[in-house]
Amino acid sequence: MLAVLRAPLMTARARTAEPYRAALTAPSDSRLGHLSDRELQILGLVAQGRTNSSIARTLDVSPRTIAKHLEHIYRKLGVTSRAATVHRGPV
Repeated sequence: MLAVLRAPLMTARARTAEPYRAALTAPSDSRLGHLSDRELQILGLVAQGRTNSSIARTLDVSPRTIAKHLEHIYRKLGVTSRAATVHRGPV
């Protein structure tokens, strides 16, 4: 079953992350420009569909630290949730 689902899931994941890849390579947008390097790094991982716990393990910090970074990202981008951040795409 996993073999059957792998291709569509990978395609969906790539489509979701693509707008952020472009934005993160050229942060000319004024809102993205206000994000710190760490916030941009976390935003890229969120765009890949990673959970707070997964991001925390990757960056060797606590999940609470990731949650706090996400709060700052939401405020700077003018959104209120992870879903809104991903749905909105680069502003």
